[in-house]
Amino acid sequence: MAVIAVWDLQDISFTGTPFQSNATADLSDVGTSFVINTGPQHLEITDDEGMFEDGDSSQDFTTSSMLGGTTFAAGTEVENEYSYIVRPVGGATDGTEDVTIYAFEVSGDVLGMASDGYLTPGVTYEIIARDSSDPQVAYADMFVCFGAGMRIQTPDGARRVETLRMGEAVTTRDHGTLPILWCGVSTVPGQGSQAAICFGPQARLALGASIGPDPPGGGLITSPHHRMFWKDVDLGPRLVPAKAFVGWKDVRRLPCVRQTYVHLLLERHVLLRAEGLWCESFNPGPQALRQLSPDQRADVMALCPRAHSSRAFRDLFPVERVGPFRRRLGLAPIRA
Repeated sequence: MAVIAVWDLQDISFTGTPFQSNATADLSDVGTSFVINTGPQHLEITDDEGMFEDGDSSQDFTTSSMLGGTTFAAGTEVENEYSYIVRPVGGATDGTEDVTIYAFEVSGDVLGMASDGYLTPGVTYEIIARDSSDPQVAYADMFVCFGAGMRIQTPDGARRVETLRMGEAVTTRDHGTLPILWCGVSTVPGQGSQAAICFGPQARLALGASIGPDPPGGGLITSPHHRMFWKDVDLGPRLVPAKAFVGWKDVRRLPCVRQTYVHLLLERHVLLRAEGLWCESFNPGPQALRQLSPDQRADVMALCPRAHSSRAFRDLFPVERVGPFRRRLGLAPIRA
């Protein structure tokens, strides 16, 4: 099974018609542009090998999925019909910002768009080349928008994290509603111990989430070091790194070549509700700051120049060490 990010064509504004054909990429659409209006869906695909390609009848939806306003049953065939090369308007021309986008076809109709890189909602992308009318790409090389797509509780209901903006309010566990000071996006390697962690429905229910619609990709997806709220019967409230739960209930790693996370910084360290679970907001300590780009670090330090010594950014609760916590759960040790 593979999990990939797919944008519904109904959620994209185009100046041309690059996905009008159900068969081939159109050279006349080179030079046109598009803007994505929302985040992607995370769709599960069953395949007998590791390549997403055109003309392969073994590629099917693992579960029922919706695209183009239609719900398709598990087992519906999907294909990678054709592809283009795009980059942000005004972006670097040396190839460093180029992204390949793929026509995602369901039962013979192109209804969605996948990619091998992160595409930011609200940014205008230009189609700079027709790539292939018979593409083939490894699932591991496709973009899975880890973190992005997850829904955060706000006073107006749950919102996809990538749609939130500075100044908008989110709901916290202990401090009411607070405005977002800063939003950041980081793309990092996603293999081995750095692979994202997915909390499936069993784990979410055990951690206190109410039963509701399944999250995109089948669970809450977060980074290995992101800390979750855990209420220990004997020790009281704790913060536990997500990777400490791997193997408990249906918590698993989701490896890929690259993974993208969205960071939310508030005026203090708080617990936010993501897909029904309480987990920490971005805490600008030394380790977290090292994971940001130089420009992002400068932005955060300008907003919170004394974050390292401020009481507002002290850990809310004692932080569990991975090894002892796993032993208490009866889980085997894991690699760091």
